[in-house]
Amino acid sequence: MVSLRSSLRYASALRSITLTLPTLAFSASLSQGHAATAGQTTPSPRPVHATAHAAKPAAATPKAQRKPVVASQTENITVMARKHAESLQNVPMAVSVVTANSMLKQNAISIFDYFRQVPGLAVSTNGRGFVTPVIRGISSGDGNTPTTGVYIDDMPITSSSALAGGDQLMPDLDPAELQQVEVLKGPQGTLYGASAMGGIMKYVTRDPNMRKMTGQVAVTGTSVAGGDQGGAVRASISTPLIKDKLAITGSYFYRDDPGWIQDPLQGKGTHNMAHASGGRGALVWKPADWYTLRLSALSSIRTANGSSLVDYDTTTDRPVYGRLEQRRMPGTDTSQARINAFNATNSFDIAGLNLTSSTSYVESQYTGLWDVTTTFQPLLTDYVGLPSNYHYALDQQMGTSKFSQEVRLGRDEFHHFLTWHAGFFFTHERSYAYQQINAANGQSMIPTSDLDLAQESTKSLYDEVAGFGDVTLHLTRRFDLQGGVRYSAIRQDATINDDDGILSDGTQARIKDHFNVPTFLVTPTYHVMTNLMVYARIASGYRSGGPNIGVSQGATTFRPDKTLDYEIGTKGNFDHHRGTFDVSLYWTDWKDIQLVGLNSESEGITVNGGHAVSNGLEISGSYRILPGFTIGGYFNYTNAHLTSSFNTGTVYGRSGNLLPYTARITGDIHADYNFDINEHWSGHVGAEYSYVGDRLGVFQSSAAIPRYRLPAYSQVNFNMGIQHGRYSLDFSARNLTNARGILAMSARTITKTGLVGASLVQPSSFSLTASVKF
Repeated sequence: MVSLRSSLRYASALRSITLTLPTLAFSASLSQGHAATAGQTTPSPRPVHATAHAAKPAAATPKAQRKPVVASQTENITVMARKHAESLQNVPMAVSVVTANSMLKQNAISIFDYFRQVPGLAVSTNGRGFVTPVIRGISSGDGNTPTTGVYIDDMPITSSSALAGGDQLMPDLDPAELQQVEVLKGPQGTLYGASAMGGIMKYVTRDPNMRKMTGQVAVTGTSVAGGDQGGAVRASISTPLIKDKLAITGSYFYRDDPGWIQDPLQGKGTHNMAHASGGRGALVWKPADWYTLRLSALSSIRTANGSSLVDYDTTTDRPVYGRLEQRRMPGTDTSQARINAFNATNSFDIAGLNLTSSTSYVESQYTGLWDVTTTFQPLLTDYVGLPSNYHYALDQQMGTSKFSQEVRLGRDEFHHFLTWHAGFFFTHERSYAYQQINAANGQSMIPTSDLDLAQESTKSLYDEVAGFGDVTLHLTRRFDLQGGVRYSAIRQDATINDDDGILSDGTQARIKDHFNVPTFLVTPTYHVMTNLMVYARIASGYRSGGPNIGVSQGATTFRPDKTLDYEIGTKGNFDHHRGTFDVSLYWTDWKDIQLVGLNSESEGITVNGGHAVSNGLEISGSYRILPGFTIGGYFNYTNAHLTSSFNTGTVYGRSGNLLPYTARITGDIHADYNFDINEHWSGHVGAEYSYVGDRLGVFQSSAAIPRYRLPAYSQVNFNMGIQHGRYSLDFSARNLTNARGILAMSARTITKTGLVGASLVQPSSFSLTASVKF
């Protein structure tokens, strides 16, 4: 019928007519004033090398100014971008950070709430639980092998192939479980391997408190303009069992996300309310200074009662029905996504050598039932003769179990001259996908179980073995030179079982594939002074190739595609640490782009197409005008476009065409003020304006089908709160202007013109959170 590697494409009557279902405040400046510094009071990590390179510590902040979000010194920002704790100022690449404290104050509970705060980060979604993050424009559309890696601490979360929606399943984590979200921009193939050719998103979780019991309970109420009301409860506790040696932490959340899409066919009220719940437990054991054991378990589940798509007409650029309205068969467009993740990390620090072993196991599952009537009804009525009142639904089930093992050995300093790390990585991944087309009588909505339309199941195995290492030479007190390499060997084995039916062709197939991919990194860094660093970076990345399952024409496999990035940047602070800046200029070459389209038999197939380039400029910064009062923002320019034309017979693109979902211009400006009300009360207030420029949707199968245009939009957010001791009350308002920004469009007809499902920015929403700490 169809294959998951082509973004869950639908089958046709004769072979498999396909319909593509296309499917995370402020960039971290050096101080990450709006996002990264919020609540960051972590002590500075040990500098990467000689202490001459460390920034001077700032003077102690007066007691009256010690507020939860006042921190503004770069030394307070600790990141795990390079898999060990270090000051952000010592990381010679573009890294943005959104802190959990900042997310909670803004009620930014998902990637859709904060991605506009990170320069170079875009997001698309099919409105049915699938999310595709895009960094610096490195995307050729939906349904591909991932270009952006997603991690929880050291655990790789997303699938490494597209056979089970690998580029579209994202974790749904409550901010209370996190310390921060780090976005690493540019290829990260040397340290992170496959599917990091655009960059990495890393969720960094909280460790338990080793010295005293702490905890928090919070209740949130939320309302969406023209939609429902929702709410959340969250609770966490952390306590030492043996002071400074053994501690545990646990948390739980339950959240109702209000709906705001109307569907008269589904009855009164809104259609897309979702329910999310989950929890995390962790244990840290440190019996000696030289050994630490960390154990963690995390679980989350999100159930959506309907999709967040608006029926839209591309020929008129207007909604088909109301501004926030759709028409779906009752009981359809529901979905559920869950993730369970387990990790054990052993860390040894003996005689200056650091040995880390990280073992993880991640299970992800997705189920969904989608209304595909507009796709199949014309075909099955006109050419097969089925009754015109029949409606059709796609039953979708998929999942991945992923075991990963990484061992790293390194030395941070060797006679103040040499830093080195070496490691071994292995992952074994099993994925499955099942889809079935169901028919129902349009009057009674009773499934016609005796009508065999189509069933398809796919199973796949993915194994990767890699060795990697890097060396940093501290050639002078100011100048460093880093070099790194990785060599990965990947094997895949996939099978398909396409059962007989009106829309099936009875395909039974098995395809194996294997390939080896090297990546490298070269980074010179020069510390002009203690508060100013410049760097250059040349890095490569890739994503795996794989099998084309169940196609009768065209290549049975497709090759890995690769990126090579050239970047120069500078980070620093000025005016006694009151101001900070982060500037990077980059040029990324992308070769052998993987493209999903249709072959001559209308079967979904992945092919290697032409070349592309993404070049751009990121400027971000912040300035503390008064104690507690900071302004900041960023400007981002990304020109991600094809440099060669292609017309593979499955996908069409011309040189100069923009890559999907990425705006040339994005920007953000914000102001935050933290202040004392009196001796016992304090407060905060903040406002933000963000802008996202015009974008284009996925590539189409021919020049005759225009690509979807996603107009520019802006968003205004506001937050304020008061705190009295351990009690706090926070209010946030998101999208105050009620902008109707479109995140993505997915076709709902065979011709891919006219009717589409448009995924819109959530309307104005307001939330109030009361919390108590102990």
